[in-house]
Amino acid sequence: MTEEKKKAELSTKKAIGTLNKVLQMTNNDEYCPDIIQQIDAAIGLLKSAKKNLLYGHLDHCLEMKLKENKKGFTFQYGLLFSSLSLPPFALT
Repeated sequence: MTEEKKKAELSTKKAIGTLNKVLQMTNNDEYCPDIIQQIDAAIGLLKSAKKNLLYGHLDHCLEMKLKENKKGFTFQYGLLFSSLSLPPFALT
């Protein structure tokens, strides 16, 4: 497992724990802004996991795809950046 995948796994596990807390807080009828803050924390963790996976993919998998199949690379590259909602130059 790559370092990026390890980081993504850790962030995802933390997000799951945070979401479980959100459910508990909701069931306990806790203060809405506190619940919202926990939801924002989970979203941040998932965005971090996504970013780590993307960087790992660009470092490893995508390079191999380019060598194997240029058309597949171009298609996959477009999908990756459209999922980020950012132009490609914004990653630097």
